[in-house]
Amino acid sequence: MKKETRASEEKKTMIKGDWVVGFNGKSHVLIQDGAVVYQGDRILWIGQNHDFPEPVDRCVEGKGQVIIPGLINMHSHAAVHTGELVAADAGRTDLFNSAILSFLPTHGVDVKSSIEVSDEDYLLGSKFAFCEMVKAGSTTIVEIGNIGATVDIVGSNTRRFVDIVDEVGFRAYLSPGFGSETMQYDRGGRIIFVPNEKDGFDQLETAVKFIQENAGAADGRVQGMLFPVIDLCCSLNLLRESASAAESLDVRMQTHCAEALFDHHECLRRNKMSLVEYLAEADWLGPRAILGHALFTSVHPWSVYPHGRDLELISKSGASVAHCPTVFGRRGLALHSFQRYQDAGINMVLGTDTYPMDIISEMRHAAYIGRVLDGDFASASSKAVFEAATINAAQALGRDDLGRLAPGAKADIVSVNMDQIAIGPYLDPIRALVNCASGRDVEMVIVDGTTILEGRHLSRVDEHEIFEDAKRITERDLAKLLSENWPGKSLEEVAPPSFPIVKAL
Repeated sequence: MKKETRASEEKKTMIKGDWVVGFNGKSHVLIQDGAVVYQGDRILWIGQNHDFPEPVDRCVEGKGQVIIPGLINMHSHAAVHTGELVAADAGRTDLFNSAILSFLPTHGVDVKSSIEVSDEDYLLGSKFAFCEMVKAGSTTIVEIGNIGATVDIVGSNTRRFVDIVDEVGFRAYLSPGFGSETMQYDRGGRIIFVPNEKDGFDQLETAVKFIQENAGAADGRVQGMLFPVIDLCCSLNLLRESASAAESLDVRMQTHCAEALFDHHECLRRNKMSLVEYLAEADWLGPRAILGHALFTSVHPWSVYPHGRDLELISKSGASVAHCPTVFGRRGLALHSFQRYQDAGINMVLGTDTYPMDIISEMRHAAYIGRVLDGDFASASSKAVFEAATINAAQALGRDDLGRLAPGAKADIVSVNMDQIAIGPYLDPIRALVNCASGRDVEMVIVDGTTILEGRHLSRVDEHEIFEDAKRITERDLAKLLSENWPGKSLEEVAPPSFPIVKAL
């Protein structure tokens, strides 16, 4: 079956659109009444649809469509997606609005003894989230260290993620995460740090082995990235060793940096420095480094660290920042600000983190939240946030064949249906995309020259089956959260419904 599909993909295919977002070697450009021609896994030609001088084997008409590069989701957590909605308006009020700190395990509590967590369900839930990302236009996905898994299953499940990538058809950067300590609650609900330095180095070794064994799988669509999952939970020695391993493997690396105000305070208490300074102390910052979130840096007003030089350190090192505005915006948190980081010379990229896994909506939220914080409608422009999801992300990955539509680039192509009342007539397709479109408007997704979404439906998997699995797994995840974090409490107590639930009026 795969051989037959690959043979058909060697045919020369043209995709037409009202607009094509091409790349001229320096920047994106707009081509009206454009077309993309590809053969196999590479783009051959970009131009106006009547100018291609040769016959093609297949032509896809794209009336009303805007053809854009495959979008790159630089920070996602497919593994914790199902059941995560319970955190939307819930969680502890004593943790500075943080969502993730509301859902730490309790030290010494064996959740498996009361709630059996099936590896298979864990993987099916992850598959659901990956499919959601693809349907919203993400062709390349960076999955951060599989943090939703328990320690004993993380390595094996990351390996099985390779099978999901192969089946669904997207491109992914994977490996199991690692750390030298974990954050947990004690029996009184206080945050404690449980050290596991030896385990951290063992987990790093597992991640290195995973990359050595799996990089290049799924016809080259799987690549490796190292994930010291939380900067605060990694010792200087472990961070240094991870940077050395990344150099040896020639891969990128990403950590959660300054995600919570608590992390910032704790690092100051322990180390007398900010978390960015801590990473610099470990010689971890550099062009290979991607900082997930980096919210509570020295420029954030809540950090009250006025003489820090975090943005300067990030910029001079050549590291990138993976900004995920939605997951923080719903908690009342924000990066201060997208434009300020960009003006400092930092390569800004975008991710979805958890739900919804819609990278197009992330562009809009990055723009709007950034403009509100700066009090400037010209801040965080549509151009800038679109670049963050395309060429900036490709730069962070060290790829000059992704995030662009140009001859020789990978045939990762997304078609967005803009010809509808919800979007309306427009002059600039990029502003229209950022301001009015969403992942639900994605019509077609092509990865490596293979069509994996057509007519808004995934072509290689059963969407209905995946959705039904997700509903079942959500019930399991909610039960696990209640058992682990709020024993003896009902879901209605932890996350009250927006309005009373009644049987009749």
